[in-house]
Amino acid sequence: MCDWRSRSFTSSHRPRVPHAIASVVILADPTAAPPRPHSRRPNFLHAVYVRLTHVPVVPAVTTLGLVFWFVACLVSRPLDPNSEGGFLSRISPLWYVGIILIATGWGLSGRVGQHAKTDGTKWAGFAVVTMTIALAATPPIIYPGVRFSWTLKHVGVTEYILAYHSVNSSIDIYQAWPGFFAAMATLCRSAGLSDPIALARWWPLIVDLVALAAMRQLSRKFLSEYRSWVACGIFVLGNAIGQDYYSPQSISFAFAILIFALAVEVPGGDSESLIGLRIFTIAILSFAIAVTHQLTPFMVAIALAVLVIFRLVRFKWLPLVPIIPAAFWAFIQIDEVRRYFKLGSIGDFGTNIRLHQPGAPIVHTLAIGQVDLVAWLGASALIAAAALLTTWQHRNRLSYALLLCAVSPVALFFFNQYGGEGTFRVILFALPWLSIGAAQIGKPLRIPLSSIFWIGLPILLAANIVGSAILDWVNVVRPNDLAAERYFEAHAPNGSVLVSLGSGYAPTKSTRRYPSFSYLMAPGVQSALLPNGTIDTAQADSLAISLAISSKRPASKYFVLAGEQIEASGEYQRVYSGSEYRAFVSAMKHSQYWVIVYNTPTSVLFQLRAPPVLKK
Repeated sequence: MCDWRSRSFTSSHRPRVPHAIASVVILADPTAAPPRPHSRRPNFLHAVYVRLTHVPVVPAVTTLGLVFWFVACLVSRPLDPNSEGGFLSRISPLWYVGIILIATGWGLSGRVGQHAKTDGTKWAGFAVVTMTIALAATPPIIYPGVRFSWTLKHVGVTEYILAYHSVNSSIDIYQAWPGFFAAMATLCRSAGLSDPIALARWWPLIVDLVALAAMRQLSRKFLSEYRSWVACGIFVLGNAIGQDYYSPQSISFAFAILIFALAVEVPGGDSESLIGLRIFTIAILSFAIAVTHQLTPFMVAIALAVLVIFRLVRFKWLPLVPIIPAAFWAFIQIDEVRRYFKLGSIGDFGTNIRLHQPGAPIVHTLAIGQVDLVAWLGASALIAAAALLTTWQHRNRLSYALLLCAVSPVALFFFNQYGGEGTFRVILFALPWLSIGAAQIGKPLRIPLSSIFWIGLPILLAANIVGSAILDWVNVVRPNDLAAERYFEAHAPNGSVLVSLGSGYAPTKSTRRYPSFSYLMAPGVQSALLPNGTIDTAQADSLAISLAISSKRPASKYFVLAGEQIEASGEYQRVYSGSEYRAFVSAMKHSQYWVIVYNTPTSVLFQLRAPPVLKK
């Protein structure tokens, strides 16, 4: 098999320019040529540069950035996320200085590796790992709660396994695919963690580093050592979708990348013993994914089939390795499969590609939501454009293979709508291949890699930061809201109903008792408003009671949860204003039908005394 790593590109275009201009270019462009050696006139800028390249400037700059970042996080914590833009407008300016220095260290590593007696590849890796840590560890340091209320559902399943040492697949689909939760319960017990919330807060950092390590192994199969770190950096910055939270799909995605890395043949081949070890590891990872996540094994199999077609994988039967255990496990859990997979969705490309489920109301969000969407879609489009450009310029077997692997996740749209998240999954699974393709850009354009780097890095970095953090106002779980919800699950009798008063996100199902309750959402706060903007208390009573008992489910008790995150999500979706929401909650506090059982400055848990007979 040919050594495709020899096709990686290094900067060789070195135009002849006047000496003074060349010195400036050297500092602005780390791959530009140094002044010609026969120049007799001393050049101050070049002299400074020569000195810098003989000291560990890259690790110094990167480490200084890491220190600034860490100090900024410490002095800024804890941050209240209840403001538009998340931490972006409230964190210490040192945070931005630190991130910029880390990115600068990464950019300088290419020049240092070429023209100094240091290992530029090593320092590029140091900078990329440091950037990953800085971006992923900021939220758990500065926020007291986890991102995304649906994270708590996964915490509840983990606590269930910790308490009962078993799973019940009839409860929900999470317990039907319990691999991730069982592993996390084992980890919590081994580490002495009684509450998985602590693990959930730091999970993005853990899984991002695992995915980065897997991506490094995959990219090395196609690129030179330095460019493989460029691909890893593009992968880190391009992954702004927010799928690295405490969830089965996050670790399954990292395992998928590792399977690709193990499957691709290295130039020159391996010994038979190493080949056997790689196949065995792929089988173990495939089984782990099969009992962890419903979708990932089939996405992996499609990409492996592409690699087989382009002769980058030796064994033609390898795509069956992730399919067989996944199909077997799905057959065992056929009742759950029928609940979530509809035959009518097969081939319905137009419906499956939508970001919301058919029949669900389309959410009209504030402009800040459009900024978030543009940020991560823009980053993905930029990476895809660079990958397409290199494919068009090379037009060889390797470039076509990478492109088709990136396109292969689109097959999801022909089979399932996947709860309105299919688009996110397609972009996520395309990202590793697009990152490898984008990292090859440079020589065919006769433009040094670092010149492209200094243009693309600020764009990708800004898109990642904005796309990840700008909606923290809506996404971050408030500790008071979680405390009120956990009070309900700890004290409510079995069969109780918890109604989230408002639209959108609310902490639910966060403890082992979650299967004992029913959870509803009550968005109709505005219908209790009078023309002058005040709240009709009687109407609020009637509305809240109606919402509570309208489920027609037998319930021992009815509870209503009002909280800051629920208020923020309603504002974000333009369902009601914050003042309207708080007025409604205040009216309920004065109601004769509701009693406050848990109260904090930002959250309230109500219990219905006895439902009156409502007028028709």
